Amino acid sequence: MSASGSNPQKRSYPTSETTATDPEEVLQRDLKKHVEDELAGHAWEFDAVDVLSPKILKKEHEDQDLLELGHFDILIDHPQVIYAMTHAFGDAPHPNPFSKADYDNISHFLNECVRRCLDAYDSILETPMTPDLQAWELQPFGAAFWPALLFTKYDRPTGDKVKNAAPLKPDIVGVAVTDAPPNNFVACWSKLPKQSKREPRKIAIAVEVKADWKDMLLQSTTYGRAQYNDTPLRTFTVIVAINHAAEALRVLIFHRGGLSASKELRLTTKDWKAHSIPQFIKVLLSILLWQTPGDAGYPEFTDTEKFVFPSGEDNIVQGIQKEVLHNRQSSCGRNTFVALMQPFSSLDNEAISPTLLASGTAKPSTGKTSTHVSTDTRPPMEQSQLPKRKLEAESLPGKSAYIFCEWRPIVVSGGAEET
Repeated sequence: MSASGSNPQKRSYPTSETTATDPEEVLQRDLKKHVEDELAGHAWEFDAVDVLSPKILKKEHEDQDLLELGHFDILIDHPQVIYAMTHAFGDAPHPNPFSKADYDNISHFLNECVRRCLDAYDSILETPMTPDLQAWELQPFGAAFWPALLFTKYDRPTGDKVKNAAPLKPDIVGVAVTDAPPNNFVACWSKLPKQSKREPRKIAIAVEVKADWKDMLLQSTTYGRAQYNDTPLRTFTVIVAINHAAEALRVLIFHRGGLSASKELRLTTKDWKAHSIPQFIKVLLSILLWQTPGDAGYPEFTDTEKFVFPSGEDNIVQGIQKEVLHNRQSSCGRNTFVALMQPFSSLDNEAISPTLLASGTAKPSTGKTSTHVSTDTRPPMEQSQLPKRKLEAESLPGKSAYIFCEWRPIVVSGGAEET
């Protein structure tokens, strides 16, 4: 199939596995024009590895308001991790020539890259850890944030959509499973439907394949927008864009400030020193080293239904989302989110556990401070600081309350702050 095959122009109609839509659906070409306007002046090129890797704020910078990447210890840069990569990435996979958008060939190449990452991950755990590496509390890969990652050809509409936009059609999807899904599986951006005859799988990473960078970036932006729709308070999401004509790829990070794209990584250069496959595998390993929802950009104070709020200096209030009053769908910007919250109390006076689950991940927060500087410059409140005692029911307000959230990205340029 040609690269243009991933741009469905026909109107799509609701099925039992899609969300309700407005009468007039938005075509893919119109949606790409919309996201192009949103991203205008908000796209940058940079090195993706350190930003995606798990990181811990250094103690000497804990009291600072404005944080920079250098203020963090970065897991992918730890000497023992570098040593493991040196040995595991020595035999980097070489993809077959990308003479066309061969999704099976590209999926195989991506899975070979994942296999090298797993070799490095296992090597890190098998080597006696230094005390500073032990602080990361690395789990066996099957217990990490993503217990597996498998790329497979898709190239058909997803099982859900964003409001009245037509269902998207990613060329390849990465799913957090070890075994290949059945041929008739349906990929979803949001929580999996409870009842489905088509073997639903949630998309971890979407992959777009085209011969034109601009068109591919715009199509990829619609994927990032769909993943934001699943978790509105998520800080960033990752898409892989492959230019089969140039035999190169970019890792795209969509965040509330816009788009940060990796430099063009060449895949099939004959000179070993010139091609960028080991660099791409390093980016993948940065992602597979995620241990908590916070590492992946998910808010650790909510599972999108239950919330934990600070109240005073040493107390918390827990609430249940009753109704979303406003959720601004966008690929970047403040992403205004307003919801009606009902403070939690029950007859047995049992409070909701402060350890929540990120949407669709089934991975609990561990309480480790994990911060990404792409949008929010302050570390999240450590769950370990939350009181473990029950909340007295009478101490909670009896009426509903509102939550109003906005992301306000901070860009540091030339020593000045811009908001």
